[in-house]
Amino acid sequence: MERTILVPTDLHVGSLSTLKACLAENVNGKVRVILMHTMHAPEGISDLLFYSPRKAMNMRMGPAFKEAVAVLKNRFEQSLSRLEILPFHGITQTAFDEFVKGHGVQEIHVTPAYEMRLTDRAMDPLPFVHKASVNVVEHGGAMVRISDMQPSMDHLQLLFER
Repeated sequence: MERTILVPTDLHVGSLSTLKACLAENVNGKVRVILMHTMHAPEGISDLLFYSPRKAMNMRMGPAFKEAVAVLKNRFEQSLSRLEILPFHGITQTAFDEFVKGHGVQEIHVTPAYEMRLTDRAMDPLPFVHKASVNVVEHGGAMVRISDMQPSMDHLQLLFER
């Protein structure tokens, strides 16, 4: 039976350690994963006219993040049915609950020890997550932070050696 889970992300490699922990613990069949990045919507009318969520997300994701996602897809291919990276633009709990309901999310996975690195128009999703209408699963353990990296260690090595 396929489950749909949501993992909030700041589009940095460190936030993927929550996904890695979730997939490593998964023994109950296939999982559809939604990596959700919370950000403010464009404000101006001309910005909205030419706004593309897919382009906005691609511009925010760095090559290290894209590579780490590809490696996770490869490594957990047997557990993953689908992995999507979606923006959330809402500013209310109701909007978040509708996003969760609309995508059929059954669980939200977070690691409380990880501090989201929010940039320009990004928002912290945790206030929404903790009031969500679905189960929230918290993963413990040491979190991956770029500042923890040794000079000779790359971002993928840091993610997978913990």
